[in-house]
Amino acid sequence: MKKLLVAFTFILIPFMGLAQVYGPLGENTETFNTIRFNGVSTILAYGDTVWISPELNRNIGNASEWFRPEGADSVTDNVGRVYSLELGQDTVLAGLGYTNSDAEGSPQTAFGYYFSVDGGDSWRFEPDVT
Repeated sequence: MKKLLVAFTFILIPFMGLAQVYGPLGENTETFNTIRFNGVSTILAYGDTVWISPELNRNIGNASEWFRPEGADSVTDNVGRVYSLELGQDTVLAGLGYTNSDAEGSPQTAFGYYFSVDGGDSWRFEPDVT
């Protein structure tokens, strides 16, 4: 039994040096080397582009960087979060929401939509109509 334990220990020691890297890393705050906060709630892909929420990040062609949207201030300034996504060829529709801490029970509340017709290069905000 002792020989088995010693052999097993030497097998595991080389793997103890592995570590996970958290983002953002480096000077460039527009790209992330990993998915931030490890809290992805929605993943959608169209072609070679993958979109994730809650921050509307995208990855093109399985590159190592995740890009943050420019012009989607409500998401990048932490006012709202993306709760739903719908994709077309160059169209992205992101449903936004937030936690309403003023209401009893702090319910999830609709905030509006971000809409892009150029693959996420520019964004138009549409407020919630309710």
